[in-house]
Amino acid sequence: HAGLVALVERAVDVLLPSFGAFLIVEIWASHEGRTEVGAPPGPPHFRIFRTRRPEISFTTEALEKALRRIKLLRKTAEVETVRSTLIAPPALRPLP
Repeated sequence: HAGLVALVERAVDVLLPSFGAFLIVEIWASHEGRTEVGAPPGPPHFRIFRTRRPEISFTTEALEKALRRIKLLRKTAEVETVRSTLIAPPALRPLP
């Protein structure tokens, strides 16, 4: 965990002066919604976790819109946005 925190902090230190702002995307895999072997897959499902701060709204809305355009076997992706103060993968603590 400490190594990941150091990596993110270093990325912020290096990228912020050049870009002014940027988005870090962390992808978590889930066993939720898995189908039986041989069964047709359901639609792709994405859950966007974001802070409650309004400054990120435009970016997360654009990400949500782009994810909704994804199709798998003619099934349109389902996208859910979760606003939270503490954001972390299940069973892990959030980065500081």
